[in-house]
Amino acid sequence: MKRKYFVVLVMSLMLIGCANTGTTTTSGADADFITNSYNALFIAGQSYDKGMTAIGTMYKAGQFSEENKAKAVAIATVYKAKYEEAIDSLVLYSKTPTAANKLATQIKIGEATAQVAAITALQILNTTK
Repeated sequence: MKRKYFVVLVMSLMLIGCANTGTTTTSGADADFITNSYNALFIAGQSYDKGMTAIGTMYKAGQFSEENKAKAVAIATVYKAKYEEAIDSLVLYSKTPTAANKLATQIKIGEATAQVAAITALQILNTTK
């Protein structure tokens, strides 16, 4: 079970690097960057859903403390905000493809995926007790 969480953690961290390649569209936007960013956000969303479902299952089975549940809810709240910011930033970049907007999108995706990694880390820490 720890291996599964570790794999999700590593994948989450790798997503940060996925969003930077170089095919340019006629509008000037980096088409590969947009595609990779979308994919990174999709995978982060899927990982978040699976992670929170696992936490819920563990909590119902009495394997997750109230304290850790509260931590998970706090992380989830931050994740949702960061995820929405990343989407908004990606939409802005696709409409106005500047280097600053691209960098902002990379940062926002990194912040969102970091929260997914935090959820996974919380699961790992909980199972090592």
